[in-house]
Amino acid sequence: MPDTTKRLNAREILADIQKGLPDIELMKKYGLSAKGLLSVYDRLQRAGLLDPAQLTQDRIDSESARIELNDVQTIAPVSVPFSMWTFKCGGWIFSSPAVSDKAIVFGSWDWNLYSVARETGQLNWKFRTGNVIRSSALISGRTAYIGSWDHHLYAIDVETGTLKWKFKAGREIWCSPAIGEDRVIFLSSDGMIYALDINNGRPAWRLRVDSPFFSWTESAPTIIGSMLMCGSHRGILYSADIRSGGIVWEFKASGPVNSSPTFFDGLIYFGADDGNLYALDPISGTEKWRSSLKRAVASRPAVADGTVFACSLDGSLHALDAQTGAIQWSFQRLRNLFSSPVVLDGRLYTGCTDHRIYALDAKTGSVAWSFETGGQVFSSPRVWNNVLYVGSNDGNLYAIVLK
Repeated sequence: MPDTTKRLNAREILADIQKGLPDIELMKKYGLSAKGLLSVYDRLQRAGLLDPAQLTQDRIDSESARIELNDVQTIAPVSVPFSMWTFKCGGWIFSSPAVSDKAIVFGSWDWNLYSVARETGQLNWKFRTGNVIRSSALISGRTAYIGSWDHHLYAIDVETGTLKWKFKAGREIWCSPAIGEDRVIFLSSDGMIYALDINNGRPAWRLRVDSPFFSWTESAPTIIGSMLMCGSHRGILYSADIRSGGIVWEFKASGPVNSSPTFFDGLIYFGADDGNLYALDPISGTEKWRSSLKRAVASRPAVADGTVFACSLDGSLHALDAQTGAIQWSFQRLRNLFSSPVVLDGRLYTGCTDHRIYALDAKTGSVAWSFETGGQVFSSPRVWNNVLYVGSNDGNLYAIVLK
């Protein structure tokens, strides 16, 4: 399907509107029809970026939008998202943003954890760790939890950016933490799962699930009631009791489990480097089905409306029946898809190493639009109030207005 999307820079358009550039010039400059320009005005107002008072009397209205203008009538109306703002930091952004009602919190390879205002992208604060941040942040209450390659898990006040406590593990922390029963739980490259007191960072227990010498698994723990589930480089998905750290059951795949598990409607879904997507009973660990996706499945699956969506490292995104594992459709790119997909309101969003973020129709896999960044996209998108937030290896965090 040809890519006919157009990327619009909200701040550039705003500047032209504020300078009084006439409608006809705006339409020529940005390739808009009259209806398309009205759509831009509406989006800017709903995003809180444009005061209706800035639209002077000579601006178009609903009636004039019906007039066909000879020099713009062949240009299609705007029907794609545009960048509301971007925030530039000093390194790649592999981590996925954590979103609250006021702030976006994310880590970078420049060693910093950042908080930026959700609506404007202005810096609230940054906190410097001792090495690269590959882990995604987790916000709970007034605290953001983040792991770093400096071996530490940090608890940071989300309002002020000040340190509450930190805990040193044996090696780098690649994956995101999880919270359950007043404990923050994470996996380190020393092969241990750690459970810490959420209030002070004191260790409650630790559980060895991997070799201390080579275990850079990126599987983040998933909490289901009083149980946690986490993958390992040994190819085992573990289920353990949150309170004691005791193993409840183990499931052996045929390759390392880097995929973080997803729980939905009574089943746990995860992928492995053996190329399979698995569905298990979370109580017993019994396999319900497996489906071969041919190449390693490293990202977290998404599930909605009876369908599970998973990316494999041959550049494919697959939709499978959640109860049987039968493949319904596949979307193929020439580059890899490491980003975990997100599904919302019939649309599926994911990032690709071809520098793009894709929006797909969740039922058919057809491309609704794509948005080009300046670098590979490993970060998984997050959506809040019709704005998509995602990082790129061009060092930018993007806020993209969806409608």
